[in-house]
Amino acid sequence: MYVNGDEISYGETDFGMEVNDVLSYTQGSRAIAAAMEGRMNHIYEEIDDGSLKQAQIDLEELERQLGEDHPEVLKVKTALDFELAVSEGGE
Repeated sequence: MYVNGDEISYGETDFGMEVNDVLSYTQGSRAIAAAMEGRMNHIYEEIDDGSLKQAQIDLEELERQLGEDHPEVLKVKTALDFELAVSEGGE
């Protein structure tokens, strides 16, 4: 996406653009509240640091607040499930 004054244009791409990226830029909106985004980022940090049990506890709390089918919760859960599988397989 390119901006020249008030004019927005999009370069050619075979992959398209995420709707949230376009809305975020053009309307100044966010895909999710900053506080929730911060909590999810914290869980990702726990995963990266190997604090998988704490990440699981924090994810369960996030699921209670947002719902287990929330797309952002599912992304975090997928990352945690992958790390759990890798750590169990590596032992």
